[in-house]
Amino acid sequence: MNDRFLTAQEAAAELGISLATLYAYASRGMLRSEAVPREPRARRYPKEDVLRLKDRKELRKEPEKAAPKALSWGMPVLESALTLIRDGRLYYRGRDAVELARTATVEEVAALLWTGDAGEAQRLFAGEPPRHIVDRREIQRADQFDHPDVAVALVEDLLFVRLAAAAR
Repeated sequence: MNDRFLTAQEAAAELGISLATLYAYASRGMLRSEAVPREPRARRYPKEDVLRLKDRKELRKEPEKAAPKALSWGMPVLESALTLIRDGRLYYRGRDAVELARTATVEEVAALLWTGDAGEAQRLFAGEPPRHIVDRREIQRADQFDHPDVAVALVEDLLFVRLAAAAR
């Protein structure tokens, strides 16, 4: 193979797992694999992906090391298509959470989270009057914090409280 890829045996050895577990990781999307040219039954694994997964596994074994990294906006402990933290900002399905709190209704955010399309709110919540997620005074309170982590955490808490209330 080359420097960029590992064979299945090499990847499993690097991760300290069986080949069956390696294949399960790939089938769950935790690890990318691709066919080896001219070897139809063989798969190869990007070395970078294997090392990243190994780091994540090691951080889970030692949570005291994972927490400071996560809290300093480093590599997430768990990757998700639903949320993203980048440059001190929180995003839901690619949309800025603070902006959603300012402009979207509870139903629109719920639809975005559940279906990926805020426009589905009308269909999902037919007959219910729209409610704004966060009162403008709450946004102003969040904006007054100097540290973006605090403001983002406050808005995130408000969003989830409102979503939970809407689900009842």
